[in-house]
Amino acid sequence: MIAEMCSSVLGKRSKKYSNPHTNIVSAYSLVISSYRCFQCFIHYIFLDLHAAPGKQNANSHSGTSKPPTFFSSKHNMQHTTHILTTLLSHLNQFLYSHSPPLPNLIGIELINEPDPPSDASLQSWYTTSIQKLRSVDATIPLYIGERWRLDAYSDWLVQSHDGGDALTVLDHHLYRCFTSSDINIPAADHTRALDPEADGHTFHYFTSLSEKLGLVSGGSGIVVGEWSGALNPGSLSTSSSGGWEETKQYVDAQIRLYDKTCAGYFFWTFKKQHPGDFGWSLRDAVGAGTFPDRLGLRPTIPGGVIEPDDVARAKSDIMNRACGEDVFFFDVDETINGCAENHRKWWSQYPGSYEHWKFDDGFSKGWDEALRFLMFDLSGNNSLTELGFTRAWARLQTEDHGSNYWEFEHGFLQAVNEARNFFQNHFGYA
Repeated sequence: MIAEMCSSVLGKRSKKYSNPHTNIVSAYSLVISSYRCFQCFIHYIFLDLHAAPGKQNANSHSGTSKPPTFFSSKHNMQHTTHILTTLLSHLNQFLYSHSPPLPNLIGIELINEPDPPSDASLQSWYTTSIQKLRSVDATIPLYIGERWRLDAYSDWLVQSHDGGDALTVLDHHLYRCFTSSDINIPAADHTRALDPEADGHTFHYFTSLSEKLGLVSGGSGIVVGEWSGALNPGSLSTSSSGGWEETKQYVDAQIRLYDKTCAGYFFWTFKKQHPGDFGWSLRDAVGAGTFPDRLGLRPTIPGGVIEPDDVARAKSDIMNRACGEDVFFFDVDETINGCAENHRKWWSQYPGSYEHWKFDDGFSKGWDEALRFLMFDLSGNNSLTELGFTRAWARLQTEDHGSNYWEFEHGFLQAVNEARNFFQNHFGYA
């Protein structure tokens, strides 16, 4: 769930109400009741300050119809930081009043789609706000909008950000239906550009960004905080299915892209006021078949639900003599050795100073961490839990981030992928 917050209910007076305090309290009570409700269903909440004081962009979804004054007002910028830190402080008091503490606050987005006069002004505000929020809670994951400038903000995070031991994540919104150039591109071309299976250029771009963000202190990654299946009619002009087939292929390509390169993704939106739009409404898209009815790994073989002991025993009886091969039963150490041998053979073509033992260490730790997540809920009622922010998680598994850290990371990432394949191939998950 994304809980979107507006400054009018988080500390800014509104002339519409004779008692603004009542408005603030009722909104906060709604947030708290959401936590209680979603905790019962083991759901998690991500907070997004969608409309900041003075509004942070010129769009109507930033709270008012007035011109934006957020970046031209020092007061508005400071007040927004105060709103965020106050909200986090009060939420933590509530969450930690339970025993054990409620775990379902998974992150805060500082502001939605900011449009500053310069990168410098926004990055300065981000730096100040992140420091103040982390002084309240040093572990809270924080999400920042990147103005559709992923290169610039990933470089900034790598070069200048010290976020401690907590995630600082880039939030990217991906649509292909608004600009004049998007309107004139056929749907199939949009899909190919995104699709890893078509070796799309966006896939390569996101992969390189993910690799770069793996170097951020405290961990980082890309989350696509808004995306949809919507395509402009101009992109669907040759469709023979009323846009259905093109939309389905476009959605499938995006899911493949995000699964391979991103740490998460949020479809926009769950439903619209009026039914029938399978481009923007998730509920209608699932009903129409343009969006899968489920995501993630679930058992597909009758009786395929397994117990934790089954996985533990399989560690000494796993199928795959070498990475990527589908042979028969063998020892998990042989998997590591097979992948390690492939790693050494590849890099032997390029003379250099290597520490291949780091690959082995990364693979071993990656395998164990991946299984720890995959085994979290083996009831068969839900999709398997999978490790996200894999590069950030890899970074946490070692204190050695020196010149050959990349070998540790390669081993870790390869093991996570192999562990997922293991569940798919040998326990009937798909």
